[in-house]
Amino acid sequence: MLHIHSGHTRDSDKQSVIVRIVEEAEQAAQAAPTARAQSAVWAWAFRAQYEDWRGVTGAALALVDKAIAHTPTVIELHGIRSKVLKHAGDAQG
Repeated sequence: MLHIHSGHTRDSDKQSVIVRIVEEAEQAAQAAPTARAQSAVWAWAFRAQYEDWRGVTGAALALVDKAIAHTPTVIELHGIRSKVLKHAGDAQG
């Protein structure tokens, strides 16, 4: 799982680079054969954690839910979802 320490800057240039890289990875994985389909799942998971860190709960939940819908058996995705909900103040889910 993504671990971003509170000491890291929330610089907008760095944020836009992260978003662009993850979006490119998502697009490449979605266009690829099924062998790379899991790449999209992990790109969504990473981006969900990043959006959670930024405090954009709706986007984080949408991304992790997309990943869970694609591959519901990956337990780490459910853990990411629970952390997003916890950070949003919904500890019960």
